[in-house]
Amino acid sequence: MDEFIALLNDQRQLLDDLLYRLVAARGVLAAGEIRFVGRASAEIETVINEIYGAESRRSDAIAQIAVHLGIAPKQITLRSLAQAAPEPYHSVLEHLHGEFLRLADEIERAIATNRSLAAKGAAELSRMLTALGSSPSPDRPLTYGPNVRRRTVESRTGSAALNPYRGGNRS
Repeated sequence: MDEFIALLNDQRQLLDDLLYRLVAARGVLAAGEIRFVGRASAEIETVINEIYGAESRRSDAIAQIAVHLGIAPKQITLRSLAQAAPEPYHSVLEHLHGEFLRLADEIERAIATNRSLAAKGAAELSRMLTALGSSPSPDRPLTYGPNVRRRTVESRTGSAALNPYRGGNRS
């Protein structure tokens, strides 16, 4: 049971890490720091992958407990384990159950807030592009020409597309 509780504590910590990353992403979105959105998203994705791994380990532990108790793993819940466990496990499992519920609620609210901020940011970006008079596309990005006028540029292929000096060296 001690190993199972350790797994649950690890999973609780990962959920707390996810909540932290979501709150940090909310700050990035609220500040309009678009350049950091990719980094914030990558950090969230990393924690989510870690949570999936922890969930797999928890599921394996539940299967072992189920074999020991002689019941189907799908019938075991954290609440049912807490109710059946003697002290001090009963109190620890009840506390963890409450923590998981609290974290799940906070994570859901953080996701909803971030979604709203992202939608507002996307709408603002769309308004800005409309105000510029042209919507860029992957084939025709919006740039500025040598005379500082807006223009769309036809997509080029090859290394020349990446070199602003078109093959020449800037020395």
